[in-house]
Amino acid sequence: MFFKLVLLLICYCCCLCLFACGESWREPWRMEWRGRNGGIPGGRNVKRVTNGLQRRHPVILVPGLGGSQLCARLTDEKYVPVLPCVGTTKKYVNIWVNPMAMLLDLNCTLETLRLHYDPREHVTTNREGVDIRPGRFGDTESVEWLWPVSDQCNGAGMENRFRKRGQQREEGEAAAAAAAADDGGGGVSSSSSSSSFRARALRSGRMKKAYSAKLRGGYSEVDIWPVWKETKEKKRREALRLSGFLPYYAQLVNTLVSNGFTRNKDVTAAPYDFRKSPNEMQGFFQDLRRLIEDTYEKNGNSRVVVVAHSMGNPVLLHFYNHLVSQDWKNRYIRSHVALGAPWGGSVKSLKLMCSGDSMDVPFLESLTLRGTERSLPSVAWLLPSPNVWPLHHVLVSTPTRNYTANDYQELFHDLDHDEGYAMRQDTPPFDLRFPGVEMHCLYGVDVPTPGKLVYSGHAFPDDDPTVVTDDGDGTVNLRSLEAIKEPWREQVQRGIVKLYPLVKVKHLGILKDRRVIDYILRLASNQ
Repeated sequence: MFFKLVLLLICYCCCLCLFACGESWREPWRMEWRGRNGGIPGGRNVKRVTNGLQRRHPVILVPGLGGSQLCARLTDEKYVPVLPCVGTTKKYVNIWVNPMAMLLDLNCTLETLRLHYDPREHVTTNREGVDIRPGRFGDTESVEWLWPVSDQCNGAGMENRFRKRGQQREEGEAAAAAAAADDGGGGVSSSSSSSSFRARALRSGRMKKAYSAKLRGGYSEVDIWPVWKETKEKKRREALRLSGFLPYYAQLVNTLVSNGFTRNKDVTAAPYDFRKSPNEMQGFFQDLRRLIEDTYEKNGNSRVVVVAHSMGNPVLLHFYNHLVSQDWKNRYIRSHVALGAPWGGSVKSLKLMCSGDSMDVPFLESLTLRGTERSLPSVAWLLPSPNVWPLHHVLVSTPTRNYTANDYQELFHDLDHDEGYAMRQDTPPFDLRFPGVEMHCLYGVDVPTPGKLVYSGHAFPDDDPTVVTDDGDGTVNLRSLEAIKEPWREQVQRGIVKLYPLVKVKHLGILKDRRVIDYILRLASNQ
């Protein structure tokens, strides 16, 4: 118990340091780029983008593996009452990422996240008594921070809003017509929602005095009330800049907002349960389609720029190639920005399946995490594809035999995890056909990346392997990052597909890279 308290104190101090030293991510343009261009036009001499850029295309953010907040609601009393694994919860509580809960009861958190595979139905489900869902759909804060301060688990997300947008539009028009009739066709609207909001705002003594002074000075209520509402919205946006820890898309969103974009209007997010693979994501694909259509309509029928990181890219490729028509893509999609895309899987996923991976967290052990990591269809789906890795390329080497991308059935059998092979067989193969969308592929290179796992002892797979490094971004191998080069050669030559390798940029570091953020901003601004 004493050891856990010490770890808890260390975690708390680290959070304070992150909060106090946040200037580097709060103001991404403060540091000047002194490295190599990396292929992006203007990468070396990019200056800060000003507010003068005119917005043209809304942005939708799609996260990668581990990039969405996950919320859990527990309905049994099996576990010790320690957050988030209280016996029962009336509301959803944040479970990914929740470092405090992991420190206090790691096994409980891992068991809550674990999925159970049904070989008859070919689906995975949560443990009995557990309900897990991603953070609020459409809300950027669900992907800006992995450890939020505000409650992202409860309340209606955008999926409930755009499903009823036609009904809400009709109700709004009817209310406006009734208010105009009450006012005699002019003046300030007397709708109940506006009056209620105004009354709550005027409860503040300072605001009430300023409001009265403005009225005495000859201003009308019509002149000053919209200004106050704009000020309130500006303060709310500024507050969201510091609304969590462990930033993910936070720096990109802050930059877009500081250049005139508005959260949840022309920059939205599509979080999903990253534990699943595309064969179990039908609900997400339906919500994603509605979100794209709704964002398009709410921004003057302006086509959207989709930005996806890591696993989000093959997920979107499946969406483009199998679930929407070319006419639909031509109407709604301006372009797709792929950041660190594992088009053909990753050897690091193989390490998660064999021995587990601690993700470089000091107090976590790989074997402790392995059970939960093995249960995720997304990990099985992201194993190196035999269509990308050569048949002679050894991925796992043991004292008794070697395994290539064509030996997964034998590998899973030797891991005593035949269920994992059945789960992989349910996942769709990587479809590398060109999706019919303008693609901008940005990825890191020249970073040591796991390329081969060598087990020298006889405790395979329960000992840590020696990792032979490969080229890539630290997580995804270069052959996977550039797997689309050959099948999309014609589109590359025509300029429909653009490839930008970034030297020494890591898999997560690409989300904070100044050149990448500037590139996305200019693309969305039609510059």
